[in-house]
Amino acid sequence: TEVKSLLLATALPYLGDISMIGNTYGHGKLEEYPFTYSPFYDTRGWITGYSSEEFKPPSNNTVHSTGVINVPAGAKRATFVVNWMEPAARVGATKALINRFQLWADEGDNDPGCAGEHKWDFNNRYEDNVQYISFDLENYAGNVFRLKLCPLYSETPIRVSFAWRIDRGNPRPQMSYNIRSDKQQVNVGESFNVLAS
Repeated sequence: TEVKSLLLATALPYLGDISMIGNTYGHGKLEEYPFTYSPFYDTRGWITGYSSEEFKPPSNNTVHSTGVINVPAGAKRATFVVNWMEPAARVGATKALINRFQLWADEGDNDPGCAGEHKWDFNNRYEDNVQYISFDLENYAGNVFRLKLCPLYSETPIRVSFAWRIDRGNPRPQMSYNIRSDKQQVNVGESFNVLAS
C-alpha cells in the first residue's frame, strides 16, 4: 500500500483536474512535473513522503493521523493521498467497500478531531479506497500539515498508507517532445528504433 500511495501522489488525475470532481477514470495519467525537475537538487523540485498504519476495529471513534508534514515557503502545490486494501465484500453486498473513511489535511496542525482546512469531499465523487487532496499554493509562507483519517464506518482490520508530494516549482510546466523513427516504412517482423528527445 505504501508504494501504491506514492505512485498515486506522483500521478495526475484525468484531464489534470486536481479537484477530481466527476472523475471516473482514476489515477495514472503521466504528469510532466516530476520529469521536468529533479526531486531534491533543484529548488523547483519536489518533496515526497509516506507513512502507514494498521487499523483494528472497533475504531469508529478514533482519528488516525500522520506525523507533522513540513511544507516549505514558496511551495506551489500540495498533494495528499491515502489508500487501503479492502477485503472481499460479502455475497450480495450493494457496495464493494466494507470500510468507509474520510481524509482531512489540517494546515497548522491546530484543529482537533476530524477537522482541517482541506478534506476529501464525497459530493460529486466516487467512493473508493483511494482518497486524494490536491491544491495549488500562491505566495506560500510555509506551514505544517497533519493528515487525518476519520473512520465513518470500520468493520475489518486493514492497513492504511498515506503519501504526499510537495511541488516547489511551477506545477504546470510547458514541455515539448520530439519523437522520430530511424525508418519511414517497416515490414511485418522488422525491427526499428524510436528516438525521443
